[in-house]
Amino acid sequence: MGEYIFGQYKKLQPENQEVIVKFSLPYIYNFAFGVDTDFRLFRNSNQHIDLFLTAGIQYLFKGLSNVKFGYHYKSSRLIDINVESIKNSGRLPSNLDILYRSGVLSVQMLQTDYRFNPTKGLLLDFRGNIGQKVILENSVISGIEGFEKAYDDVKKPTLQLESEMDIQYFIPLKTYGTFRLRGMGGLKYNTFGIRQNEYFRIGGSATLRGFDEESIWTDRYFVLSGEFRLFLDRNSFFEPSLY
Repeated sequence: MGEYIFGQYKKLQPENQEVIVKFSLPYIYNFAFGVDTDFRLFRNSNQHIDLFLTAGIQYLFKGLSNVKFGYHYKSSRLIDINVESIKNSGRLPSNLDILYRSGVLSVQMLQTDYRFNPTKGLLLDFRGNIGQKVILENSVISGIEGFEKAYDDVKKPTLQLESEMDIQYFIPLKTYGTFRLRGMGGLKYNTFGIRQNEYFRIGGSATLRGFDEESIWTDRYFVLSGEFRLFLDRNSFFEPSLY
């Protein structure tokens, strides 16, 4: 398996834009160690712009299973601040400028009979982050009369935990198909709460069909689904799903 380069531009909603760039080099000098990077830039209308960078070392086991250790950086900055709304509410907005740095552990386990269109076996994908979050003071907000000390209680560095998991189990149905049972979920936890511009974005074909792409924002989720796959040939299938 050679190097992997991936680039994508998404505009799932008129006001939202995202750029994704990934690079992976699984083997360095024929050793089972490699490097893996993931860069993302997301703009949510005129509310905030987020930058994500994950980089680390991965170790490949037999059968493409791997474990990764790395560093994760996230920055979320407000763009257009509604000063009048903040004045009327008398408190800080739900979105704030945020800086989050963490260590990352990622595990992928592939125990299936065929990687691209499995009939039986197990797929596991887990990622966990733990690190320090800092809420940055925004001069526009702190410059509002009465908000000079509004950040005093929230700008102290805090410990934050983030994790996501995706488990898929395939049960063969003779020679014509398979049944896939899938559970996926995520959690972001901080004693002082999670801000809206930190939320997971779920919905759509990748996580929850029947909903618009990335239309649901939440700090935790769990989705359980089952689907029957009718094989058309070795690399294609038809699947009605049940959530």
